[in-house]
Amino acid sequence: LFFNTLGKLLIVRRVAVNFHIVSADGEKFTLSRVEDENVAFELTRGMGITKPDAAVSVKTHFLSNFLEYSYCEDVTDNVSRILAPISLIGALVVSISCYFLDKSVFECITIFSSILCICAPFTAMLIANLPLYKAAKRLSKEGGMVSGYRAIEEFSDINAVVVSASDLFPKGSVMLHGIKTFGQRRIDEAILDAASVVCSCETTLADIFLQVIEGKQDILKPVDSVVYEDGMGLSAWVDSKRVLIGNRELMLNHGVDIPSKDYEERYAKDGREILYLSNSGELTAMFILSYNPLEHIRDAVDELVESNMVLLVTTNDPNITAQKISSLFGVGIEYVSILSTRLREDLRDMQKVKAKTPASIAFAGKFSVLTDTLSSLFAIRSSINMGLIIQTVAVVIGYGLSVFFAYFGGMAQLSVLSVLVYQVFWLIAVFILNIVKKV
Repeated sequence: LFFNTLGKLLIVRRVAVNFHIVSADGEKFTLSRVEDENVAFELTRGMGITKPDAAVSVKTHFLSNFLEYSYCEDVTDNVSRILAPISLIGALVVSISCYFLDKSVFECITIFSSILCICAPFTAMLIANLPLYKAAKRLSKEGGMVSGYRAIEEFSDINAVVVSASDLFPKGSVMLHGIKTFGQRRIDEAILDAASVVCSCETTLADIFLQVIEGKQDILKPVDSVVYEDGMGLSAWVDSKRVLIGNRELMLNHGVDIPSKDYEERYAKDGREILYLSNSGELTAMFILSYNPLEHIRDAVDELVESNMVLLVTTNDPNITAQKISSLFGVGIEYVSILSTRLREDLRDMQKVKAKTPASIAFAGKFSVLTDTLSSLFAIRSSINMGLIIQTVAVVIGYGLSVFFAYFGGMAQLSVLSVLVYQVFWLIAVFILNIVKKV
């Protein structure tokens, strides 16, 4: 009863910690599964995943059903429902059979009660609630939340997650090393047109162009018909002029004359990338860029890969390829896929801002918080499973010892102190597991 109450106290404290995330001001995001199996299959095509289970992050205004998720039953409740009647029947069978073996009624009652004490583990309410509480304390400091065991059931099987290239390369990750101009057009006007296009959509290039125009967003022009051509770049209309921003394939595809490969390679050294700008069919400028992942983002990607999670990347930057991400982050290319425009359209409705979503898991929007929350899901599930194994072993061994002592006259060994020591031993084993296991 004491440890049952302790487990419930952990639940109450977890709810209190997580409620700060639910009720906090600011942006909130949660995960949504890709329920359409055909879409999930297309998202992970060619990545060696036999049963794709993908998720996308969704911005939400309100997290609902928080208490329902927080106080939901966990796997240990289901195990206890099975364990209790089996233990009761087992204790009855042994005690009754001992009665017919010339045991006294008092001794049979002692055998019956000792078996039930052995089969009522101290750890029953702690196996799930201890790692959940630990995760709540740690994640809340970063802006993340795992509400309860139901969230683990819903999302711990996820093997692919949709992320934006802007998550992988946030502000400060892309550096501009120089601009090479071409033609007779005013370069300042051409760059303003390009900045207007880039800033009209989510892309890793926005910060670079904002730096060039000194952050003056009020001078940006209206943009029409922005289109990302897969693997090539952006095309749009600004002041009735066609503006192209992308790699040499985009320029050639639209009939724009560009320098030779040899000329381009003079600038594309040390891993640097080239980005072309064209106005009204004429090449205007060439930007020399480099991509440098931030350390905490690299660690976040490593966390996902260690959990066998595949990154499904959306991007409007033609320089960001699966090979580039694999090389810069030091992960296998089989863990990275660049989503086509068609697949991104399939996800558009799912990624719209929601007025209300279930409070299963939540995070403040940072990529590192998302990855940390997902990693905690897998770690919590692993910790609970290992704890269940320890508890099952403890009950089986304890029951076996009780039966042995009952039939062979060793009931004196099953004193209150010995049963208490036995239970505490396995309790310590579960505590050590939770200390060693990071959640």
